[in-house]
Amino acid sequence: TRKNIFHTEIQLEDSNFVTIPNLFISSNPVKLTRKSNTVISTTVSLGYDVSQNKIIESLKKAAFDTGLKDPYVYITELGDFSVSYKIHGFLEDSGKFFSTSSTLNSNIINCLHKSNIEIVSPSFMNQRKIDNVTFIPKDIIEIKTEVPEKTPEDLIFDKATQAGAIEDKKEYILEINKKIDDLKDQIKEISDKAEIQQHEKTIERLNSIKIKIETNIEDQKQKLEDTN
Repeated sequence: TRKNIFHTEIQLEDSNFVTIPNLFISSNPVKLTRKSNTVISTTVSLGYDVSQNKIIESLKKAAFDTGLKDPYVYITELGDFSVSYKIHGFLEDSGKFFSTSSTLNSNIINCLHKSNIEIVSPSFMNQRKIDNVTFIPKDIIEIKTEVPEKTPEDLIFDKATQAGAIEDKKEYILEINKKIDDLKDQIKEISDKAEIQQHEKTIERLNSIKIKIETNIEDQKQKLEDTN
């Protein structure tokens, strides 16, 4: 979210902030989340009496319904009473990591129930005395939820998102400056007046864009300061 010489400030998933000394970051492993194509995964334990092919198919469908790409399933553990399946999928926008993880869990429940695969604890399955009865909701009602204007991540990581946008704009300004320098170098080698004027107009237009971006950056910085 914010960096200076001595420490880095990071916004957490509960919208609070933690300050980490840069010395700690430089001397300890740090786990980073990729901006795009980050992997989301979750684990579910199911009984040995259910076909693994049926389970894997249902888990992949849940991942597709969540909007994840290229889902794949690992069998991670063979327990005394259940098998642990871990579903993975690629998320294009890691800014929606937490809400997508929740949606994936919800879709897994729905897809497994629709496939008549019950989800109960191993001890419950082992101790019950009811034969030929599965504990799955009888009616699965499709509930269409309205898409909120802002995702939970937008609210939680508001400051981090704004800071990231500022950095993106700064990078774009560097690209504009490079383009302007290239055009100025080209003008020195051009003899045609019309072409020179065209290049000068392009430079003028790029400078105008750069000023607008710089003004926008200052406005965003001020908003970040006001929230402190």
